[in-house]
Amino acid sequence: MNIKTITIIGCAVCTLLTPGCADTQKSQNAPPHAQEKQQEQNGLTSTIIPSAYDFDVDADPETEQLFIIRNGNRTSASLPMPKEPVTNLDKTPESISWTYPRKQISIQIKKQDRYAEVSLTSTGAKRFEWPKVEGDSYMLPIGEGKYIPGGDGVWKSFLKDNDMSFIECFSMRFFVVNHKMGSILYIADDMFNDTVHFRTEPAIQMSFTHEFPAVNPNKTYRFRIYVTDNDPARIASIYRSYIREKGEFTPLAEKATQNPNVSKLFGEPHIYLWSSQAITEDNIHWNTLAKRIRDPLFGWIGELLLTPGLSTATQPGRSTTTIPRRIRRRSSRI
Repeated sequence: MNIKTITIIGCAVCTLLTPGCADTQKSQNAPPHAQEKQQEQNGLTSTIIPSAYDFDVDADPETEQLFIIRNGNRTSASLPMPKEPVTNLDKTPESISWTYPRKQISIQIKKQDRYAEVSLTSTGAKRFEWPKVEGDSYMLPIGEGKYIPGGDGVWKSFLKDNDMSFIECFSMRFFVVNHKMGSILYIADDMFNDTVHFRTEPAIQMSFTHEFPAVNPNKTYRFRIYVTDNDPARIASIYRSYIREKGEFTPLAEKATQNPNVSKLFGEPHIYLWSSQAITEDNIHWNTLAKRIRDPLFGWIGELLLTPGLSTATQPGRSTTTIPRRIRRRSSRI
């Protein structure tokens, strides 16, 4: 099988995996896990996300280790560092805070509804490393998104002692660490002056270092930590809710008011071509593709998408058979 054939199959898979952007009318009937509620907290509107689970937190201030406690399971959300002297330790049912006098860092962990907020403030530190994490696997928004098993040899070779600029290499300001109890989602409040470092022995670990430039008067950076199922759709819904809360989310319907061509995207399949070395848009015979959409290859792909464990590839309640129909309808207009 040559590279062009592989790429054509990849395009077909991408076509079925990507049903396109749902229109705004359908989004109003989204399943419960994708709906959001609002509440007032301290005079500010925040988002309660049914996709995220409630949990408790605990910490070991001497080692910076943070624990997530849910359903009797205690999971490390940040691995321990070498012990440090601690001052100003204050612990309440809702929060815990302390200071590292030698590192010149103050930390506060505050439990909110369905998430924890971690604030790290420099009192003189030029940089600080937190969190350091390890899990069964990772979901990282690198490029188009990567799923990385913690013990995968190829990924270990690629990531060994690798440093990545957060703002340059990550397309969004979050990362996910998967554990047996579920997924822990970390959302940084900004992407500036951050470096992600990878270690690979005995398994893949990653750590996050923030620098505090002297010219920047803001000496605090924050993480929100959520717990949810190991499900990309649920993780995406939490992140979408977060950026919507921050006023950074613009729905396609609003974009279409500025550019009417955007309305053509609603509900349409998308095929992405990353390189012209194997195939280009001119190589695809769209009308032929529409006629052959019922060939065995496409039927096999449809069955694969319905295999348990792959069901999140399609939207809840939407059959994969609707996608070939969309391709035929779209091709008839070309």
